[in-house]
Amino acid sequence: MLKNTEKREEEFLKRAKDLEEITNLRDEQKQKYDGLRKQRLDEFMAGFSLISMKLKEMYQVGSKPLVCLYVWRCSLVLCR
Repeated sequence: MLKNTEKREEEFLKRAKDLEEITNLRDEQKQKYDGLRKQRLDEFMAGFSLISMKLKEMYQVGSKPLVCLYVWRCSLVLCR
């Protein structure tokens, strides 16, 4: 009965170690994912802010046809 208990304890410790390793790998991948997600959002917001700023400048000047042309050109670039 003592040998059986020792075997179970060894198996438990082995599985606990495996679980810890897998959990660490999962956490590393989640950190990479979160970092890339934040980078994507930051880059999008930078581009969005730039386009918004340019549109405001164009509207202040009062050249609505140029605004339409600029928006059309930006949409072509973003769709590539």
